[in-house]
Amino acid sequence: MSDLDQITAYDEITRILKAAEASSAEVYCSFAEEGLPTINIELEIRGVSGTNAVLGVKKKEGQKAQMLSASFPNGLKIGSPIEVVFSLVDGQYAIRDVVQDTSMTTFTVSAGRNLLRLQRRKDFRVSVRTDGLTFETLDKKNLLKFSILDLSAGGLRLLWPLAAGPFPAMGSILKGRLNLGTDGENKVIDVEMKVVKDHGLDDPLKPEAGQALSFQFQGLGQAEGRTVLFTCLFIHRKRYGAV
Repeated sequence: MSDLDQITAYDEITRILKAAEASSAEVYCSFAEEGLPTINIELEIRGVSGTNAVLGVKKKEGQKAQMLSASFPNGLKIGSPIEVVFSLVDGQYAIRDVVQDTSMTTFTVSAGRNLLRLQRRKDFRVSVRTDGLTFETLDKKNLLKFSILDLSAGGLRLLWPLAAGPFPAMGSILKGRLNLGTDGENKVIDVEMKVVKDHGLDDPLKPEAGQALSFQFQGLGQAEGRTVLFTCLFIHRKRYGAV
């Protein structure tokens, strides 16, 4: 079963969008122009009409609506691919579409073609074995780099090779840096994470490769959490297409 569930029923789509509008749902978008780094921007829902959502850059209470050009330096064009993620009490949802319309302060996307439900919120997990993502310890005297096996907004599983020495005890905290760049992007965040599970040898036929260990992020900030989530979504989309 996929970790993403595509929603196609019109009544369900409109219900979800109206719930997001009524609850002032937390909304973010991931946007990248060709040849430029991906940017994650906090948004708010300004209106809903059928399966269309009108979005603008998040503003503080009493603040005037911000111009889109302040967050999208090169402008937001009709037809530009965009991914919008929002949170409700029953989980997180993603709209993968293109920009339908724009004004000076808002843009419109349609959820009618591609509204996806993340099945398990923070537990939404993707395998990243072949994507080159790594974790580095911050100990300069003994800098170690580990391959990440899978990733979610709540934590990760990495490979601890025998050459790296004894692996940390259950419950211990590791501080380090996640290298989440994909397709040549430089995307790095600092994290603290707790060892929560030892999966044993990752490959019994190659014991020298080491143990697979699961970690849970501790006190991950909103911006860092968005970066991890959008990395998961990007890899899932790249691997499985629209769904």
